[in-house]
Amino acid sequence: MSKKGAFSFRAATSGKSGGCISLKHDMRDEEYMERMRNSPLLSERVIVEDIDSSRSHLNEVWELHPGKPIEEYLSEARQRYTAATGQKPQRKALFLRAAIMNVKSSTTLAEMQEAARIIERETGMTMIFCAIHKDEGHYERSSSGKSYWKGNYHAHAYFLSQHLEDWKESYTYIDRKTGEERSVEQVVKAGRTCRNMPYSRLQTLLAPVFGMERGEIKNEEET
Repeated sequence: MSKKGAFSFRAATSGKSGGCISLKHDMRDEEYMERMRNSPLLSERVIVEDIDSSRSHLNEVWELHPGKPIEEYLSEARQRYTAATGQKPQRKALFLRAAIMNVKSSTTLAEMQEAARIIERETGMTMIFCAIHKDEGHYERSSSGKSYWKGNYHAHAYFLSQHLEDWKESYTYIDRKTGEERSVEQVVKAGRTCRNMPYSRLQTLLAPVFGMERGEIKNEEET
């Protein structure tokens, strides 16, 4: 996926986004964690086996609207889509894009906010939630036999595809009949679904924000 220790950015497609969105996991919900740890299913125990709860206090969480459920964002997005287009969205319409970013142990919410501004500028998507995880990883032994923590530092972020309200956009064009330049103002409706993610460009723009080497994205298909 990427060079060791480098920055990488990847986002779920419509077929995978549901599995990537788990606020209980991202916020380290105690009941959820306990259930996963004691699950008879190996697939569920694996989800939390690399989490060191003694380090969970280092995690940071940001929400656009604290406490607002993801389902509410999605319901509102469907309503805006219907109001803007006059038809219901398709079942697989993607209004929310879940992303994972490699970060460092020193990464801050301020850096995540800067990354969010770049992503919104490039894609039109608005970050509504992010969680920086600094409690995942494992212990390794050095050549001298001393045990040390090797963290898997990353951030989960969710991006809403729609503008939160309609907005006006002005542009100019050349009138074919007269050859004159004309100005037009139109209302841009908030009914669209997720745009493609320009991975290569975002990789280049976001790596310096986190003070990391640019990672290598080998698969550009999932956009």
